[in-house]
Amino acid sequence: MSEALKVPPSTVEYLEKQGIDVRVLQTEQAVKEYNALVAQGVRVGGVFHSTC
Repeated sequence: MSEALKVPPSTVEYLEKQGIDVRVLQTEQAVKEYNALVAQGVRVGGVFHSTC
């Protein structure tokens, strides 16, 4: 888990300008966060890199 896959700041900025809450997390933490939000009834989407 070297966190080699980066999300460009321009991508985050674009999504935030569209009113989308963006969270860039290590995959294991991202899955926990995703599941917690789903359990709360929050509409979420995710992009997960799972080969590391």
